[in-house]
Amino acid sequence: KLTRSGTVWRYLERDMPKFRKALGRILRGDNMEEKTDEMFLLLNTIDMLSAIEGSEKLTCELEEFIKFANNLQTSFNKAFEISPGLRVYAADLVDRVGISIHVGDLPVKLHGKPGAFLTLMELRMGKIPSSDQLERVHHPSTLHLWWIAKAWTRRRVGEASVGILPFYQRLDVDAVFRLVWGDARNLYKIPVTTEEMECVLAFKDEDIKEQLYKYFKTHSKITEFSRTRLSAERDKAHAGGEISDFNIEFITGKGNIWVAIPIKSGRESGTRSRDKMEQAFVYQFIRPLVNFETGKAAVFPIILLKPTLNTNEFLSLIRARLQLPILVLDIETYTRFLKREKFLSS
Repeated sequence: KLTRSGTVWRYLERDMPKFRKALGRILRGDNMEEKTDEMFLLLNTIDMLSAIEGSEKLTCELEEFIKFANNLQTSFNKAFEISPGLRVYAADLVDRVGISIHVGDLPVKLHGKPGAFLTLMELRMGKIPSSDQLERVHHPSTLHLWWIAKAWTRRRVGEASVGILPFYQRLDVDAVFRLVWGDARNLYKIPVTTEEMECVLAFKDEDIKEQLYKYFKTHSKITEFSRTRLSAERDKAHAGGEISDFNIEFITGKGNIWVAIPIKSGRESGTRSRDKMEQAFVYQFIRPLVNFETGKAAVFPIILLKPTLNTNEFLSLIRARLQLPILVLDIETYTRFLKREKFLSS
């Protein structure tokens, strides 16, 4: 469940009723063949709202969105004929959230992203996919989903210490956050201005690595091995072959754990589209969980790009649904961290 309040939370509470009314006007119109994307948006909104707790306003909005979706059966029937992926998504929400849409029979042999979501849904329901099914969903656009499906399958058939799933039961990412970054409640209370965040957006990867180096070199909980390697982590090339941009080993009461910090600075976006950035980012954020020893790693991506909401939201949904040890430091959180450490003026 998503429980963190903040700027995005307030915006959601403020704007969701207007968004619902606008989406309603679009979807109540004619010619539904051209509105499959809007149907996906409706389901995605229901999915997101179902993962939020602690907001009476958003709970009411979820109920209104579900009522709205339940009255669109005819429109869904037409859209299902066009998009098998929409049918899979709707079936998943019928099971998880309780929307009352008749989905019908699901396609059997789906490829790419629709096939990946179908596989994950079946795994959640206790079914074990065949090797052929896993092969069909192995596609460059769905590598992160394929990794999860493959690891989950291995876990289902009893293979120990393989892939991602064993992390879920053993690592409390909120406790690790306190160990690494300090008390989150006090951190989130630090006020930041638009000007300060604009300053942080101007940092390059090298600037952020230098800030992390300065912070961790006096951290009392990192291992001596990591302390000797801090300068190497700071100076290593920003290359695709690395497990992560900055890796540190921490001492805990139950043994050592690795913390991986992928870095996406405001300078890195360039001219790439948001979709391409998000696909690449999610794979990079999950990769440390596959490479480090099972149960002994957490990932804290620092995402300082302006269009970060979708990526942050997607990672939050993954964490809420699958309990992956991932927690994003977005532009606001990282600015608060720098301000607390008095790094902004340096």
